[in-house]
Amino acid sequence: MRNPYVVDRPLAEEDFFVGRTAILDLLQSRLAEGERLFLLFGKPRIGTTSLLNQLDLRLAGSYEVKLLPWPGLGGASPLERLTELLATAADCAAPAPEALNEALAAASGVGAAPLPPLALLDHVARPQGSPTMLCCVDAVDLADLQDVTAWQSALLALRAALRPHLGIALVLAVRARPAQTPLDLPVVTRLVLDRLSLRETEDLLMVPVRGDMTYDLDAVAQIHRLAGGEPHFVQFFGRVLFEYRVRRGWVDLPEVSHAADEVLALGAPHFKVLWQDSSWAARVVMTVFGERVGSDGVTSAQELYQYLEQLRIDMPSSDLDAALDELASRDLVETLGGRTYRFINALFLRWIKQEHDTLTTVRVSRRYHQRRLERVSGWGARKVDWLSILLWSLAVALALGVFYVWRSRERQVFWTARPTPVARESEMQDMTPALPTPERGVAPGRIVYMAKTQPDDNWAIFVMRSDGSDPMQLTERGANDTSPVWSPDGRRLLFVSDRDGNREVYVMSADGSSQLNLTRDPAEDWTPAWSPDGQQIAFASFRDGNWEIYVMAADGANVRRLTRSPAADYAPVWSPDGKRIAFVSDRSGNLDIWTMATDGGDLRRFTDHSATDQSPTWAPDGTMLAWESYRDGNMEIYAANIDGSELRNLSQDVYADDHGVTWSPWGDRLAYYTNRNKGWDIMTLDLNTGQRTNITQSDDLEQAPHWGQ
Repeated sequence: MRNPYVVDRPLAEEDFFVGRTAILDLLQSRLAEGERLFLLFGKPRIGTTSLLNQLDLRLAGSYEVKLLPWPGLGGASPLERLTELLATAADCAAPAPEALNEALAAASGVGAAPLPPLALLDHVARPQGSPTMLCCVDAVDLADLQDVTAWQSALLALRAALRPHLGIALVLAVRARPAQTPLDLPVVTRLVLDRLSLRETEDLLMVPVRGDMTYDLDAVAQIHRLAGGEPHFVQFFGRVLFEYRVRRGWVDLPEVSHAADEVLALGAPHFKVLWQDSSWAARVVMTVFGERVGSDGVTSAQELYQYLEQLRIDMPSSDLDAALDELASRDLVETLGGRTYRFINALFLRWIKQEHDTLTTVRVSRRYHQRRLERVSGWGARKVDWLSILLWSLAVALALGVFYVWRSRERQVFWTARPTPVARESEMQDMTPALPTPERGVAPGRIVYMAKTQPDDNWAIFVMRSDGSDPMQLTERGANDTSPVWSPDGRRLLFVSDRDGNREVYVMSADGSSQLNLTRDPAEDWTPAWSPDGQQIAFASFRDGNWEIYVMAADGANVRRLTRSPAADYAPVWSPDGKRIAFVSDRSGNLDIWTMATDGGDLRRFTDHSATDQSPTWAPDGTMLAWESYRDGNMEIYAANIDGSELRNLSQDVYADDHGVTWSPWGDRLAYYTNRNKGWDIMTLDLNTGQRTNITQSDDLEQAPHWGQ
């Protein structure tokens, strides 16, 4: 199969095109209403030319689409150049100079009254009965729009001249956002190309390779975040990942991390242009974004200014505000409200971090300067803080008094055979309220999972009874909270959250209280799992430049690395006896299930198949492993004995992808999430009867179940 992702040219009519439905519908409806002049705005590489290439197919013969490149003004007036292009599209001579002068004179005298009909384009009228010609002028450069008066007069004149009976319409595609342009004509229909939504990114990645390759939804969300929803960079990711993974048929989160560096190199020429097209103030602010904010790219104007003050850089607050306005108008940063901003394209932010720093940019700019440290004068010029001296004197006197009383007391020493015991973790856990006992007649155990209502929403953690009843939300939707895991005693939950700017491993009580960040590392941390005694936590981290498995104490202390491989190692799970850890690795060139001793030794390969095998989970008695596999052309739930024998497909649903398997604590059932009924729902499977039950049955997206007592 050839690589279907297009990165070296605009999309043609025969290429897969996703999204932009609202713009196409608006254009078609306004054409039907008789509107004949449109301004299409879009920043570079947002897909303007690709959209224009789809019009002939979308308008289905109702219009004759002519696509012409913008040649530049070249000394001509805007009206001269536009009418010349319309005449070229209609294959006739350009309008006479007197017609242009008449049109401009009428347009310049326009007040509240509408323009009178003009004969500007009567000579290029279409033959009777022929479809309307839709002339699309592509890539009008921002530099050609500086003469505001001339452009507004030209557009008003054309709007009056392009009457429906002429059979001509004009779409003028401007390579800029509306806020960047000086044009302000409410009477002209504006079409604005924005970034892709998460759902559109998912379609752009998954539809062209359907049946040959599929993406984990967390991988899609990460691509969307890194690319900022910009279709050109989504295509870059698709192209790179296709070369990596098409033979294996599955793309997971670690592959996205590996591909990001290559996509960054591919996008570097575009990032360089964005940098060069920015003012010096905007460049300085972008470097502060790169040095000051986390991987989510969110900060406030006040924090940016404070960082500049820390570096002793003299930049007026007015320049900072102007720079933020400039970046927002170019759709490089997004205004979140309350003077809070988010850097949109995380790859661009990463490029800035690699290529530029604030102090060097300030020095090169020659506009802003770093203040020198003032020399500190001698002791004689210092002011004496008598109040501080008095307080310190009193504190010293009090300490001496306490020491004297302590030494003068009668001292006795008692020797014991053993040290004073430290409070056990189990004693601390007793402070947590006891868990409610399930009601009679209700399926035993509880399932924790992550869910969201719309694709663009943040994930939140929920808990429900194992029959789907009594769902309760445990975390808010201010960030993405994912991958929940019950502790062995059912009193605590591990989960992953990006609320601090990157993904970290958190712990909370079973009721959602006492949420605590355990990892606190600038690298990505992921896929946590409890040890059977609840004293340790295994997790995957990118802190060494690739995904490796680490272990830490239940309070986040004593972090140690278990795996040391250039491959991606992640998704660890402890065996019930605490002697081995199963995990996912591509160290064999393919994602497979491996096991190792808890010290990282005695490495054994559990699965050996060319398709993707991942997300292992141990049976409660430790005799079997279940996991998800792509070996049947779609993701299915498999299980086998720990020696690899009695391999079997448990889900057997060729029309769905089944993920995230978890055993019930009693070993008689499994839970997993599936798109069998469209969307994503959580399903349980009775291993004795084979009965499947959809326990969520909602329009929400529910994933990553974990079954606890």
